[in-house]
Amino acid sequence: MKTVSILGAGPIGNYLAFLLSKNFKVEVYEEHKEIGEPVQCAGIVTNEFCKIIKPNKEFLINKTDKARVFAPNGSFLEIKVKPNYIIDRAKFDYYLYKKAKKCGVKYHLGKKLTEKEIKSLKSDYIIGADGPLSKTASVFGFKKNKVYQAIQARIKLKNDNAFEFYPHIKDFAWVVPENKDIVRVGVAARKNAKESFKMFIKKFNGKMIDMQSGLIPIYEAKSFKKKNIFLVGDAAAQVKATTGGGIIPGLKAAKKLAYSLEKKINYDVVSLGIKKDLYVHLLIRRMLNHFSDEDWNDIIRVCCKEKIKKILYEDREDAGRIISKILFVEPTLLKFLKHSNKIFIK
Repeated sequence: MKTVSILGAGPIGNYLAFLLSKNFKVEVYEEHKEIGEPVQCAGIVTNEFCKIIKPNKEFLINKTDKARVFAPNGSFLEIKVKPNYIIDRAKFDYYLYKKAKKCGVKYHLGKKLTEKEIKSLKSDYIIGADGPLSKTASVFGFKKNKVYQAIQARIKLKNDNAFEFYPHIKDFAWVVPENKDIVRVGVAARKNAKESFKMFIKKFNGKMIDMQSGLIPIYEAKSFKKKNIFLVGDAAAQVKATTGGGIIPGLKAAKKLAYSLEKKINYDVVSLGIKKDLYVHLLIRRMLNHFSDEDWNDIIRVCCKEKIKKILYEDREDAGRIISKILFVEPTLLKFLKHSNKIFIK
């Protein structure tokens, strides 16, 4: 039986280990002693998540079907959405860890491999699932990820269970309801995240419970493999540049990688669909980066029309398809393509 070494026991590494355990001897190396620590995630996923993993009470803490997108002038688009799930990331990681371990995966916790140790691994396949600053990627010469810095606080605040998104605050900001009394408030930015977070959290009159910070990789078109070395999840920057969502793309990529190893098919080929989707999000992000406050105020106003709300309810994963549908029913939004000449400006 062929062997696989996975570096990183986050959700993507654990899920991949579980998938591969049927056909490979799998070992996972994790630098932290506890699965799920430290927590560095907003923890909200769309209903697409259900197509991959069934929500379970072990890690599911809330769900919401209401979202608001805010403009700089304080106006907002409120939409009903298919259920979004709020998860406890530490418990989710542990849930997948238990599934993988039950299938015979061997774990090495608290094992921070050196560069020499990584290079000396004798496995048939080596997989980096070790985060935005992946040591696996560095050791084997993959292109270094560019990143957002993200800062999030959990605060006590009465709320109506709506997810809020602020696309005009730095690169983006969010409010995720854990329950009717607690929300997660966060900001992601390429520069000055700390200052932006301090300004943003002033909007919310609640007592802070705790804080987390971390890095969100910015997707760029690149290979996920070199010979028998592979990257997946944050290590491969498989994250939507529009919202920072990486759980669903990472889980999908893990399935593609497992399939490619089992069937001996090129991972870069079987993951073309994921690459296309992430590249569309990247181009949209580059265009949005050039929106003025007036642009945001205008686009939020127009998107409050019921015909657009209906489209946004149906699906939020395929960004290209959504935009095409919206432009078809509301051609006035074509004026925002004035920024499309900037999509190749990094």
